[in-house]
Amino acid sequence: MEVVKGIAYRPIRADKFNSLAKLKLVNEKEATGDKDMELIGSLEGNYQPYQPLTVSGKYAMKWLKDSFDGESYHSFTDLIEVRGMYDITNRWDCGIHGGVLHQYDTKTLDYYTGVEAGYRLVKNLWLSVGYNFKGLKDRDFEDSSYRTEGPYITLKFKFDEDTLKDIRR
Repeated sequence: MEVVKGIAYRPIRADKFNSLAKLKLVNEKEATGDKDMELIGSLEGNYQPYQPLTVSGKYAMKWLKDSFDGESYHSFTDLIEVRGMYDITNRWDCGIHGGVLHQYDTKTLDYYTGVEAGYRLVKNLWLSVGYNFKGLKDRDFEDSSYRTEGPYITLKFKFDEDTLKDIRR
């Protein structure tokens, strides 16, 4: 069984701060009769203190309970990310980002850091290239592929309440 819930906060009149929260619960029963459970949650926010600068942050957590031969094992991992983007012009932007992955049970830390530059191809469509000097991987936190080490390319599309109006025109 898998259940996913989410909520967003995006003010209509003042778009200085917006956020998104997501919670996912997966509960599985193995053929052996053992039960596995995982709870994954995240909270993201974007803050624009003044026009060309946007600062973003994310906190994500993962709690796992695995059973094997009647024994139960638990683990807790969290991820903290920060990102700063600066609009150089209305078509070009650049930024820096980084994050820390903490696995509490094994007392391990992993991190990533990188830089990025983007170009607006058309309204609401951005092409970005970046490079991570250090990367990290975790299958449950892979909603953004720009955490791995080395170069990357992303294509971002902004979809909001005005998108459908623009399509109809």
